[in-house]
Amino acid sequence: MKNPKKLEAFTLTELLVTLAISTIVVGLAFVVMNLISRNIQVIQKNYSYSTEMSLLEQQITIDFNRYHSISYKAETNILHLKTPLDSITYDFQEHLILRNSDTLTSGNYQKELYFDGNKINSGLVDALKISLTEDNTENSLFLYKQNDALQFMTTSNGN
Repeated sequence: MKNPKKLEAFTLTELLVTLAISTIVVGLAFVVMNLISRNIQVIQKNYSYSTEMSLLEQQITIDFNRYHSISYKAETNILHLKTPLDSITYDFQEHLILRNSDTLTSGNYQKELYFDGNKINSGLVDALKISLTEDNTENSLFLYKQNDALQFMTTSNGN
């Protein structure tokens, strides 16, 4: 006896091939999503780091040009900037640079202080170099100010 109605359907082999192809496509989609996620995290980290560097440079540049007298005490690791009306301090801690109570940067850094073209350990300052190290990448900021006549008169008198 013949079966008058034949049902059209996929064979088991066709279903298994479709399932295998679908699994490969979904697996590739997850790999691509993971790569995109990592790239976004790296971009955010680089943007945050460059923003932090830019803000540090802007703030120190503003302060260097605003305050007439800049001195550094090696015993306390404090850079003191002052005018007759105002003053501000930069505290160079082990992994932090603090401007009064504001944290400007955190991480590994090296600082070098200069006065009249000579590297100094303590005393009056007219230039500052900060080298920040992040993930084997080193960026340097070099900031300086023009000394006015009062600065030269103060240093020549030994004050």
